[in-house]
Amino acid sequence: MLKDYIKEKNWIFEEQNEEKLNEISQKFNLPECVSVLILNRCDGGVRQYIENDFSSFLNPFLLTGMQEAVEKIKDAVKNMKTIIVYGDYDVDGVTSTYILMHYLKSIGALASYYIPSRTEEGYGLNERALVDLKQKGADLVITVDLGITAKEEARLCKEIGLDLIVTDHHLPAEGKIPVDTIVINPKTSENYPFKNLAGAGVAFKLVCALSDMNRTVFDYYVPFCAIGTIADLAELCGENRFIAKYGLEKLKETKNIGLLSLLNEAKIDTCDITSTSVSFGIAPRLNAAGRLASADMAVELFMCDNKSKADEIAKTLESENIRRKAEEQKIFERADEIITQNELNKNNVIVVAEKNWHHGVIGIVSSKITEKYYKPSIIISVDDDGNGKASGRSISGFDLFDALKNCESILDKFGGHSLAAGLSLKEENIEKFGKMINEYADKIMTDEILTPKVKIDSKISISDVSLKNASALKIAEPYGIKNPQGTFCIENIKIKNIRNMADKPHSFVTFSDGADEITVPAFGLKDKIMCFAENDNADICGTLGINTYNNRTSAQFIVRDIRCARKIFFTKDELRALYVVLKNSEFKNSDIQKLSYAMGKNYGINCSKLKIYRMLAVLNDLKMIKLSLDGDTVSVEKDENFYAKTDLAKSQNFNTYSE
Repeated sequence: MLKDYIKEKNWIFEEQNEEKLNEISQKFNLPECVSVLILNRCDGGVRQYIENDFSSFLNPFLLTGMQEAVEKIKDAVKNMKTIIVYGDYDVDGVTSTYILMHYLKSIGALASYYIPSRTEEGYGLNERALVDLKQKGADLVITVDLGITAKEEARLCKEIGLDLIVTDHHLPAEGKIPVDTIVINPKTSENYPFKNLAGAGVAFKLVCALSDMNRTVFDYYVPFCAIGTIADLAELCGENRFIAKYGLEKLKETKNIGLLSLLNEAKIDTCDITSTSVSFGIAPRLNAAGRLASADMAVELFMCDNKSKADEIAKTLESENIRRKAEEQKIFERADEIITQNELNKNNVIVVAEKNWHHGVIGIVSSKITEKYYKPSIIISVDDDGNGKASGRSISGFDLFDALKNCESILDKFGGHSLAAGLSLKEENIEKFGKMINEYADKIMTDEILTPKVKIDSKISISDVSLKNASALKIAEPYGIKNPQGTFCIENIKIKNIRNMADKPHSFVTFSDGADEITVPAFGLKDKIMCFAENDNADICGTLGINTYNNRTSAQFIVRDIRCARKIFFTKDELRALYVVLKNSEFKNSDIQKLSYAMGKNYGINCSKLKIYRMLAVLNDLKMIKLSLDGDTVSVEKDENFYAKTDLAKSQNFNTYSE
C-alpha cells in the first residue's frame, strides 16, 4: 500500500576526495567507481587493501598467552594427556572446534571435543560438564569461541585438578575474566593490533603457533577459519579480510570429504565460492545442527573420511535446515500475528512472547521482525515452568545492551552487544519488562533513528554499468561486515517500462537517461515499484555485479531502493491541474486513483500514486488542504489557505520534489 512507501529511506552519500580518487585511479589503473569503493573501505591503507596478502597476517605469538598455551599443549601431547576442545554450537564454534581438535589429533594427541546442548545447557562453560569430563579422564580443557567470562568455572577447574586454556574473541565482562588461567583473546591482548578475530580465527592462530606456521597446515585449515569468520559476521577488514579471501580460494581446492558433500548438497559450485556462498549456503546448514539437533553432527561431517557417511550427514543437515526454516517461518507468522492484533508495532521496541517457541530460531525471527518494522524487537519463548528465554535484535542508533541494562532489576540474565542480545526472565515479569524497555526507548528514539539508512558510495550513470567496471570491482571482494558490496546511485532517470513477476514480489524495470537505457531487477520491491508509473522520474540505488545467464555474461545493476527524483518528480503545471480538480470537486475519503483519473480525463495528465500524493503533500504543507492517508485512500479537506495566494517555496515537499 502507498502508505508503506511515503516515508523514504535516508540516503547517505559518502563524501568524496577528488584528489585522492584521481591518485588511486591513476596509480592502480582503476575505474573511478572502484577507486571510490577502496577509498571508502581502506581506512588509509590503500595498497594493503588492494593487495590483501600475507603481510596482513599477524604473528600469532603477539597474542597474550600464546607462548604459554603452546608450551602447555605440547607438554600435554608429549605426555599423552587427554585434551578436550570445548566449543560453541554455532558455525564459528563448530569450525573452531574442528580446527583445533583435528590438528591435535594429527600430531598424535589424545584429543576429543565437547559442545554443549543449546536447549539443555545453553552457551558457555558449565560446571556439570567440566566435572563430568574430569571424571571421564580429561586432563586439559581448551575452550574455543567461549570462556572469557567463565571466572567461576575456571576456579572449579583448579579445584578439581583440570587444566584450562581459554581461547575466545568476545568482550570480557568487567571483573569476570578467568584468573590464574591461560587466556588467548585479541580483545584482551595489548600487543595484538587487530582486535576483531572470530573464534575460528583465534583457534586458527593457536594451530599456526603450534605448527610453527607450517604452510601445509595453514592451507588446510584456513578454509574452515574463513567459514567461521564469515558466518560469525566478523568484520572483513584487516587480518579477517585476508583470512576470508585466502580461505575462500583454498576452499575451492578442498579435499575434505565432508565439506565437499556439504557443498554438493547446497548446490554450490566449487569454482565460484564467495562470501555469499558461505553466508547463505554453508552457514545455515551447519547452524541448523546446533539450532534444532546437535552441533556434533557438523563436527563429525568435517571429520568424516567416508564419502557415503559424509553424504548421509550432509543430507541430514539439509533436512535439519529445511525443518529450521519451517519452524522459523511458523514462529515468525505467529509473532507477526500477535504484533498486528495488539498493535505492538506502535511501540518503539517490539516485545513478543509465546509458550514453547524453539530457542534455536527465535534470534532469526527477531531479525526478521526488526527488518520488517525497522524497530528493535525481542522474541521471548516461555517454557512450561514459566521461565522465559529471549533473543533481541536492534537498529543503528539504539543500543540494545544498554536498554537491557536499564531493565536488569527484573531480568534473571542478559548479555550481548548494541545490535543483538539475549536474556532470560520470569513469565510474570514479561509485561513489566515490555513497559520498562519502552519507557527507556521513548527517551532515546528519534525520527532519524527510526528511519532506515542507505549508505551510498557514489553516483554513477547508466553508461557506468559495464562489464569492465563490474569486473574491476572484484578487487574489493570478499564482501562482509565493514567491507560491504558497493552501493551506487543513478539519479534522475525516467521509467520506460515496468514488468512485474506474477507470482513473486519482484519487478524488472527499464530506465532511460535520454542517451542510454538499462533494464534492472528490483527484487522484493514490486509493491513499491507499483506506486510509480511509466514516465515518472526516479533515483535508484543498488549494486553493480556480473550476471551469467544462458552462457552470456553481462554487467548487472540490482536495485536495492528507489525514490522519487529530486527537483523534477512533478511540475508546476501538474500541481496546478491537481489544484483545479480539487477546486471543482469534493474528494473527501477518495481513492487516490480517482484523483489520477480525473486529472487524466480533464487535462490529459496521467499521474502515479506517488506523484499524486507528493503534490497533495505540497498543498498540505501550505495549509491549503488537510491531508491524511489510509492505505491508498486519501482524505482531503479544503483548509484555511485553499483560496489564498501562496508561496510554493514555503513547502518542503515542493522544494524537494519539484522545480
